[in-house]
Amino acid sequence: MLLRSCISNRSLIWSRQLGIITASARPEGGHCQQCRHNYTTSTTAQLGNSPSLITQRTHVIADYRRHRRLFSSTDHILGLKKSTGVPPDNSPGMITNTLDKLGLTGKLRYNRFRIRVAGLKMYKSCADGIDVEQFFRACSMKDTLFSFFLVVELHVWMCMARLKQDGREGKYMTHYLVMTMWHDIQERGKVMGISSSKMREGLVKMVEQFNGSLFAYDEGLLTSDSVLAAALWRNLFVQNCEDPQQLLDMVAYVRQQMQYLDTLDSAKLLQVGRIKWLPFQGRIQSSEPLEKAATLEEEITIPEFDKVPVG
Repeated sequence: MLLRSCISNRSLIWSRQLGIITASARPEGGHCQQCRHNYTTSTTAQLGNSPSLITQRTHVIADYRRHRRLFSSTDHILGLKKSTGVPPDNSPGMITNTLDKLGLTGKLRYNRFRIRVAGLKMYKSCADGIDVEQFFRACSMKDTLFSFFLVVELHVWMCMARLKQDGREGKYMTHYLVMTMWHDIQERGKVMGISSSKMREGLVKMVEQFNGSLFAYDEGLLTSDSVLAAALWRNLFVQNCEDPQQLLDMVAYVRQQMQYLDTLDSAKLLQVGRIKWLPFQGRIQSSEPLEKAATLEEEITIPEFDKVPVG
């Protein structure tokens, strides 16, 4: 505000020296060629052909243009970049980062509505684009809503890991991908007849399990197969796996899918969202009927484990 006031005062002094009283101020940095032409023409007409006045006018106009260029352009920033080799800091600020976490991002590369629809289609690929029963048999799991959540959770995590490469658009799409997952789990519980109170309790535990599995899967993806196998044993198998071959098959499946997702085009992924998963190459157990939950509460029951005492 102080800088703008100083510029305005100096412009008024220049105008008085030239003998021009301007009724309305011009927008700073918004002078077009026609305005500059009218300004110069009117000034010349009022000053006449006096050499001293013309010389004074020339100095004043040059001084005015020099200061206007200094405060109304980015030439000094570009000059700083060329001289130091360090570009200006264009990273998002605190407000932008906060809005990103809330899903309220600024301008994106692609249409927001298309990204939301793509997130919905991506979740549909995770829930309906895989043979869930096949994973139940491959992992010796019961046919319950919680088992369905564990299988879908693994595929949603793989999508989230892939979307991390796509910047703000990937974060925006991840928000709607996860939101759709929780909405779908809740709707499936309602259709099965699970009471709202039991469903709320189950969702609270599922959210805790989901957050923990994200860290475990990320660590396994970035480190070794043994760490990834341990993460799958704790989260997907829920510490109930007596056959090491089942763990090896799931580790190979995750590695194969992640390599496949890395080859997908980001623009198509963010605007379409559909994923055609590679087939599971592991061993499938017998085709006998799967064990089902005895009660509705068992559908969303998360097994409790004895914690190992420390010390």
